[in-house]
Amino acid sequence: MTATTTTAMKTPSGVPRVPGLDPADQDLVAGLMGQLSRKAGRNRVRRDYYDLRQRLKDLGISLPKKLREVDIALGWPAKGVDELVKRTSLDGFTHPEADVADLGVADVWESNHLETQVPQALVESAICSVAFCSLTAGDTEAGEPEALWSFRSGEFATGTWDPRVYGLRNALTVYETDNTGGVVDFALYVPDRVVWCRRQGRSWDVREVRHELGVPVEPLVYRQRLQRPFGSSRISRAVMYLTDAGIRTALRSEVSYEYFSAPQRYALGVTEDAFQDEDGNWQEAAFESIIGRILALTRDENGDLPEVGSFPQITAEPNMAALRTITQLLAAELNMPVSAFGIVQDNPASAEAIHAVKEDMVIDAVNWQRSLGPALCRQMGRALAMRDASPEALAAYRKLKAHWVDPSTPSVVSLADAFSKQAAVIPGLAETEVGLELSGMTRDQIVRYMDERRRARGAALVGALDAAQSAAEQAGAVKAKVDVFTALLAAGVARDSAAAQAGLAGLQWADSGPAASAASAAPAAPVGGGV
Repeated sequence: MTATTTTAMKTPSGVPRVPGLDPADQDLVAGLMGQLSRKAGRNRVRRDYYDLRQRLKDLGISLPKKLREVDIALGWPAKGVDELVKRTSLDGFTHPEADVADLGVADVWESNHLETQVPQALVESAICSVAFCSLTAGDTEAGEPEALWSFRSGEFATGTWDPRVYGLRNALTVYETDNTGGVVDFALYVPDRVVWCRRQGRSWDVREVRHELGVPVEPLVYRQRLQRPFGSSRISRAVMYLTDAGIRTALRSEVSYEYFSAPQRYALGVTEDAFQDEDGNWQEAAFESIIGRILALTRDENGDLPEVGSFPQITAEPNMAALRTITQLLAAELNMPVSAFGIVQDNPASAEAIHAVKEDMVIDAVNWQRSLGPALCRQMGRALAMRDASPEALAAYRKLKAHWVDPSTPSVVSLADAFSKQAAVIPGLAETEVGLELSGMTRDQIVRYMDERRRARGAALVGALDAAQSAAEQAGAVKAKVDVFTALLAAGVARDSAAAQAGLAGLQWADSGPAASAASAAPAAPVGGGV
């Protein structure tokens, strides 16, 4: 049964009652749907922060009521998520004893578009603390891969964590909902069994598929802990609070900017007539008397001129200082440099200082890679087992390792320098895949390099074989001529005549005297001629 996916789905709500479903499975569906519902509210809030749809949380102190409806947003939560995902880039899989292409890894990788799907799943994991990767048999006639990988956000999938096996005991994924959030299509995963349920009008289509893959669902968790097996969101409460504070500060700055364009003025000793029109009505546009280029006032009844002045200009520096402080707190919370949020320091940082401020974030990326690697390798092993489940193949799959791009993103020059120094002291390192990884080459570049090198070696070997065969043939032909020449000499034929008849004419002999005896069975070594 093929899962149907839609965009912008409503968050699932309610428990689908499926006639014909085993009572134990129905109870399990109810429990897992309840688990989804309990987390739905907080997941929606965090998604709103990521999508820049969070509402202003006004303290009701300094902002005018009319300005509280201003649509203002800060992309700090999205920045914090995306920057970490960029540094957690899956480059492929490796095997210590076999070529992964021979195992079929490349076919699974390309047919499931893992190069683009995995980063999207990691974004969902960082937002909701977990994303789920499920594996099912694809409909090859419909163009699906044989082993189909499906990724779902923590808003649309859940499961029961079993600490004894360090994996899922069961799982549920929702693939489609209606306009009200009612579940239309979902799958229940239990050991060695997948139950597909799809609503068709008022009835349900229930299908069960048996397999030998256990529970083919893996959670991709961000910041997993013993007490929180499904992790924590990168958009933490602290990040949300600091984002709200930043929005309030930015809005206060907007209010201040409005006053910058119209400095406050005052006029002493002015009668009410100065603010009334010819008919004695008060001017509705009060700013006309404030921001006009020329302020014309007449003398009062005593003949004195009014005193006119302006208040000192308001500065936005207090708001900017508050915004910088909030940004520094946010950078510390996310282990990111302040410059990532647009705060530029007065003095340019050195290369060592730039590396130091990024080190915490690099450590976060490395730890996340270590957490994600085993889950992705197990799922790849299941996908390969759908093709070949022999004991030898299964043993090979267990040795798969995930290969990640270096999260520190070193420069090409620094990589080349480090690689050349390591290759100089470690014999043979430059000729291995490990050495090529240390040089900064991606997995795709390494595969292409090794293939081109094999082709070049194959072409050189073919050329060497052709040359050897040609030399052997030439040596055989020369030997045959010498044998004929020797036989002619033995038959009493003169040496020059025998050489000409054997195809060796034109040679110069070391002993060229005409009286040389025909009984000289073997010819003397030639001085020249190339024989």
